[in-house]
Amino acid sequence: MNKTIDDIFRRAKEAENKQLGEIINFDEIDYKLKDKGRIGNLIQKYYFNIDINNRSESDFKELGLDLELKVTGLKQNKKKQWIAKERVSLSMIDFNNIEKDFTDSKVLNKNKNILLIGHEYNKDKNRKNLKIIKSILWKYENISENEKKIIENDYSIIYQKIQNGIAHELSCSDTKILEATTKGQGKNKDLRNQPNSDFKAKSRAFALKKWYVNYILTGSDFESINAYFNTSSLKAYNFLKNFINADLSDYAKKNNINTSAKQANGIILKKMLEEYDDSILELISEDQIKVRTMRLSKSGEITQESMPISSHHIKIDEILKENKFEDSLFYQELTKPYIIVTIDENIFSKKIIKDVVLLDGIISKKDINERIYKNAENIWKQTKLSFETINKGKKEDFILTKQKEDKDFHLRPKAKNSNAKNKYENSNLTFQAFWLNRKTISFLIKKHRGLI
Repeated sequence: MNKTIDDIFRRAKEAENKQLGEIINFDEIDYKLKDKGRIGNLIQKYYFNIDINNRSESDFKELGLDLELKVTGLKQNKKKQWIAKERVSLSMIDFNNIEKDFTDSKVLNKNKNILLIGHEYNKDKNRKNLKIIKSILWKYENISENEKKIIENDYSIIYQKIQNGIAHELSCSDTKILEATTKGQGKNKDLRNQPNSDFKAKSRAFALKKWYVNYILTGSDFESINAYFNTSSLKAYNFLKNFINADLSDYAKKNNINTSAKQANGIILKKMLEEYDDSILELISEDQIKVRTMRLSKSGEITQESMPISSHHIKIDEILKENKFEDSLFYQELTKPYIIVTIDENIFSKKIIKDVVLLDGIISKKDINERIYKNAENIWKQTKLSFETINKGKKEDFILTKQKEDKDFHLRPKAKNSNAKNKYENSNLTFQAFWLNRKTISFLIKKHRGLI
C-alpha cells in the first residue's frame, strides 16, 4: 500500500513525548552514526527507513512523496516554553545556477512540504534519552499570502545580490523569513566563485529564520503571523511596564553594561527582554517587533529628533518592484507593533523609565489616522518616483522629503558615513531610510494616553 504524506505525519506524531531510545534501536545503528551522526539522520534512517542522501530532491521522494524531513533541537526558555535552538537550513545555494523566480526554484521544489520534528536539546544528556517534543507538517501552499509575499521577496533580494556580483555581501539581516546563512568551516575555507564578479563569496544555504521556526512550532495557536507578532509584543509590553520609574542604570551596573555606550538604553532593554523570553528577543532582533527608546527633556518632551522606521536603508530594486503602497515594504513596517519606552536622563547618572507605550502600528489597522496614512503613502510615491529617476541616470531629479516640511515622515541617510560603499550605484546619494518625525511620535504617544 502506497504511503501518503498524512501517513508519514501520523507516524511522526506517534514519536512525540518518547525518548530517542524508545523509537530507535541503537544496537542496530551503523557505528559511524552511533557516536557522531546527527539526530536527523538517525530518525530518517532508523525511524522512517529512508536512506540518507544528498540528492536535490526531497527526502521522501523514494516513496513518491514531495516531503522533506527537518529535525531541529528545541530548548526551554525561562517560561518553560519549547523554542527553536537555531534556524532551519533548507538547501545549499548554487551561485552559478539559481532560478530567478522563487516559484520555479529548486529550494521550493525540495521544501514545498516540510515535516518539522523538534527534539529536546541537551548536550549533557545521552542521545538515547533525548525526548521528541513536537512534530509539525508545514506546507507552502497552506501558508498565508502575506507569508508567501515576504518569502518570495526575500528570495528575490538574495537572487539579485548574486546576479549583481555581490554574493560576498549577502547578510542574514537582508531578509525577513528566508535567509542566506553561511555554511561550512569558515575562516575563508569555504569560498565559492560567483557570477559577474572576481570576488569569491562564502558558501551559503537557504534557511528559515529562527523566529519563523518558532512561529511554525506554535502557529496553530494563532490566526495569522500578525497575531503572533501582536501577542508577543503584548507580552513584552506588559513585562516592561513593571519597570516604570525604575532606574536602568542599576540594571546596567549589575550586568556590566556600559551606560555611556552608543544606544545603551536599547542594549539594556534587549538584555532585560532576553532574560524574560528570548523568543521575543528574536522577534525584536529581526525587527518584527519594534522597540524604540526616546529620551525626555526637562519639560517632559521627547528630545530625540526622530525615529527610524526600519533598521535597513531603502533598496532601489525593492521599491521599484512595488506597485501599490499597501503592498510595499514601507507599509509592512508601519503596521508592525511598536513599543516606545520614554526615558528621563535628567537626573545625574540615572536612566528612569517614565512610560511604556504599545502601538498596534504607526498606521494602525484598528484606528487609522487619515493624515498619517496619506502622508506615508505620499512619501512612498515620491520616493519611488525619485528612485526611478536615479535608475534612469537623472540623479539631479531626486527629491528628499525633509523633516521641516512637517509631513509626519522624512528621508534621511541611514549609513554611518558617506563613503562610496554607502551610496547608491550611479549616484552621489547616500543610502536613505524612512524616518518618523519627532512631532508625530509625540502625537501618537499623547493619543495613546488619551490626551488628544
